[in-house]
Amino acid sequence: MSIHAIQESSVPGPLWQLGSGAAASLRAVRPSRLAVREGRAWVTWGDGCDRIVAAGEALEVPAGAHVVVEPWQPEGGPLRFGFGAV
Repeated sequence: MSIHAIQESSVPGPLWQLGSGAAASLRAVRPSRLAVREGRAWVTWGDGCDRIVAAGEALEVPAGAHVVVEPWQPEGGPLRFGFGAV
């Protein structure tokens, strides 16, 4: 559950985009990475633990973990992120 810097080439899977008020509920089948490309994400783990992940940062998500991802953009811009197995 550590947050670390990413290289552009390490954004996994397809690119997701969420606008204000949207949320995505994701479950990692295998060890995965959530990498924010633009904006900031408010990520809530299944146990209720929250993390803020900014553009250029990634969050390692262990196999079996459930996360809910929402944009955290006071200025209202979109959130773009990748999520996929590592």
